[in-house]
Amino acid sequence: MRLTSIPFLFASILFSATLFTSCAAEQSAAYDYDINGNGAFEVQQEGLYANANGTYDAEERKSYSDFNSKTEYSGPKMLVYNANMGITVKNSDSTISQITRIAAEQKGYVVSKSNYQITIRIESEKLDGTVAQVSKLGKLTRKSVSTTDVSDNYADIKIRLDNAEKARTRYLELLAKAENVEAALKVEKELERLNTEIDQLRGQVIKMEHDVRFSTLTVNVNQKQKLGPFGYLFVGIGKGIGWLFVRG
Repeated sequence: MRLTSIPFLFASILFSATLFTSCAAEQSAAYDYDINGNGAFEVQQEGLYANANGTYDAEERKSYSDFNSKTEYSGPKMLVYNANMGITVKNSDSTISQITRIAAEQKGYVVSKSNYQITIRIESEKLDGTVAQVSKLGKLTRKSVSTTDVSDNYADIKIRLDNAEKARTRYLELLAKAENVEAALKVEKELERLNTEIDQLRGQVIKMEHDVRFSTLTVNVNQKQKLGPFGYLFVGIGKGIGWLFVRG
């Protein structure tokens, strides 16, 4: 071997090592993790961006992170109605049974009941008719209806749910392209968090839609006090005295 070929061979080896290191650095840059005290991290690959707050690109980063911002709701009003009544009856047990039957006839259901109180859920468009029907079961002593507009809150939750589902789709794409176990585990951890959040948001949407569809009616049933022998005697005396004053 010629001595002049030794420097050339050494230069070739050095160039190959530099090229290999550069390729490895570019490959590792596809998964750039930044662990902080809260366990948050960033994953970036082929233009996809995602972090623990659910943001994944420059355009959608603000909309997803700004969960608590007030959003104007453009759909139909989401109104929740709660009605309370008080009636006085001769027999509370039979009245409670009658209200239970009314709820079933109106395609509603009983939430809770006792000897002197019953709470039912009725389709909102049938609330007024049901209140009028229950009022006829005894002497109405009080009635109130409150309305809560949950439109803005409903819109906020729907946006949060939509963005969380989009973020999960992006993380699934990143998981499919993960090139090592460490990268896959960190993406799976974030997916687990997102799945929990999505389940909670879906539950809130379902409950809110149910509360809007079914109004709550609570009826307090007061039973008339039964008079004993002396009670009826005093009532009779009182009526007699009243009659004398009228005659006089």
